[in-house]
Amino acid sequence: GEGIEGSDGRRRGGSRSTGSGWVYDGAGNIVTNAHVVRGAQEIRVQFEDGRYADASLVGIDPFTDIAVIQIDDPITVFPAPRDTGHIPRRGERVFAFGSPFGFKFSMSEGIISGLGRDPMSTADFGGFTNFIQTAAAVPPGNSGGPLVGVRGKVIGMNVAIAIARGTGGDLDESGGDSAGISFAIPLPTIETVVDQLIGTGRVSRGFLGVSLIGAVGFENERGEYTRGMRVQVTQGGPSDQGGVRDGDVITRVDGQNVPESKIFQSIVGTIPAAQPEDITLYRDGEPQTGQV
Repeated sequence: GEGIEGSDGRRRGGSRSTGSGWVYDGAGNIVTNAHVVRGAQEIRVQFEDGRYADASLVGIDPFTDIAVIQIDDPITVFPAPRDTGHIPRRGERVFAFGSPFGFKFSMSEGIISGLGRDPMSTADFGGFTNFIQTAAAVPPGNSGGPLVGVRGKVIGMNVAIAIARGTGGDLDESGGDSAGISFAIPLPTIETVVDQLIGTGRVSRGFLGVSLIGAVGFENERGEYTRGMRVQVTQGGPSDQGGVRDGDVITRVDGQNVPESKIFQSIVGTIPAAQPEDITLYRDGEPQTGQV
């Protein structure tokens, strides 16, 4: 978790905010939260070994609260290993890295408390709702820092604590105790958004071509309780071309469960446009898989 300082220069000396981040690749790209560097005219990074470096904004995605900055001058950096493809489970031990209240390069631990959370009462950005809930402490200043599993690999990025909106302040100015409820952006979303920001500076949004009729809960063929979204298909759209039909219940997209509308929309919206994706659906109670 690297320390990041941003200055907006609005008054003499500038107003300064601080947050955390982590090295994404050997080219010096660093990932952080959008709200950490939003509006900054100057960005400076401090590494764990004490080195400082100036950085520039590569791209920002307010919808997911993800931003990429890059070190201005070439220096040796050590990318954080990522646990790509790993599916987090409740009960897994995790570690949050960052600079809480200015105490740089700190870590805390907890477990994954829940998945697919929708903490919109805490959010200060644009609508993404598919969060990992953890019991690891994420006080102000930890935003943008990596959430790491027991194998020492990044599985997400710290973004907020549950009290932020309730105090009426910004995510990093709310103070107080997280009460054991913190949230992190999952790695699949981070990788999709960051790769696009590095490649083009912007993010394209997936479009599935369905209207959501409502959430459905049922017992599947294995006797497990399953939730999904019943859909109406847009004629000629991606789902229509992929064989989805009116009344189908979609339960998984891109390997992720879609139990409610906001999570469904968040997952689809963070898949790059025109990228083929596997889906799981139920038609007349029978499971089917396909690609759209």
